[in-house]
Amino acid sequence: MLMHDQLKQARERAGLSQAKLAALTGLSRNQIVRAEAGENITIDTLRRILVHLPIDEVTLLERVRIKVDYLNPAEKMFFGLGEIMSHLVQATLSTMSLAMVAKDEMIMARDAEGREIDEKERADDAKLTAFLQRMELALVMIDQLRGVLYKSDAQDGDPGEEGSGPSK
Repeated sequence: MLMHDQLKQARERAGLSQAKLAALTGLSRNQIVRAEAGENITIDTLRRILVHLPIDEVTLLERVRIKVDYLNPAEKMFFGLGEIMSHLVQATLSTMSLAMVAKDEMIMARDAEGREIDEKERADDAKLTAFLQRMELALVMIDQLRGVLYKSDAQDGDPGEEGSGPSK
């Protein structure tokens, strides 16, 4: 059975109309019709269709088969969120480092002005320093936890690098 027949059967098995599959893939219904009619389509169009169909292998020619390796939408969301979480943690850690530097610069500016720092300011400064250090530690721990969570899936044979999950 050739690819276009496999695509149509897989779509029907999934209970999807051509219009619904088009909506899921972001393609036009005409592109779905063309794919199922055996007309020329791009590899990207094929990939976008296959992601939403229950199919493991397609036959391009009678003797040429392609294994389908894809992530379903829930897996894509899971790994996408892991990547976003990583970026947020790294951005927050950078912000925390800048806040620590700015705090130190503020203290040096006070000293340069000859301003005396009273006990309340010293206590506030100590509290701020402790807060920033705890936040930095918490963020590092969150990033390590994220790495463990996403690393376990990446080691199960998915091609993504540690911490970012597989990409498609």
